[in-house]
Amino acid sequence: MKKILFPMLLVLLYSSSAYADKKATPQAMAVINSLNSSDAKTQSYGGYSIARFYYNSKTVALKKLNRTGVVNKGGFIQVNRLGDYNGQCVSFVKAMANFGDTTNVWRPSTRVGDGYIPVGTVVATFVGNNYKGKPTAHTGIYIGSRDGAMWILDQNWDPHHPTGTVGYMTMHAIKFGVRHKAGDGDRGNAYSYYVVK
Repeated sequence: MKKILFPMLLVLLYSSSAYADKKATPQAMAVINSLNSSDAKTQSYGGYSIARFYYNSKTVALKKLNRTGVVNKGGFIQVNRLGDYNGQCVSFVKAMANFGDTTNVWRPSTRVGDGYIPVGTVVATFVGNNYKGKPTAHTGIYIGSRDGAMWILDQNWDPHHPTGTVGYMTMHAIKFGVRHKAGDGDRGNAYSYYVVK
């Protein structure tokens, strides 16, 4: 009996939500799907655009997510998991996907560009099996891939990009760069992003 139960217990443990790919909640996806160009201020950089979302009746609905706080920052929205670092990318994805795992337990799954990834999946940069944290790491919600880039919904994007995007919910492209054997943690290369499990 012990020989049968132990393998079954392992299967149950490793198939639990703690090891499943992280995804934005259906409520968060409903808000994301309701947004359009009139809900954001758009700027251009490197042949792509970056959209910074306004604090309005659509985006403020994110406050209904479990353990989520939204902040009006000069007319634009910041989304945070309560108790996390405000304005940071990790706080944003934890709020949107409703999970509280610390980044030291995050593990990479499918690499962006290597297979099908559903819209709304949490992706992050990894070096080996680890999310390395700031200042080089980044995470966000996968929106899709096209035109040689991954499109991502995130917060606190690289300060070297357009002024005013740090600490705000934004949507933008991250180009596919050099394809390394394993992720190198470069937040500016879509091939460095993996699905978070």
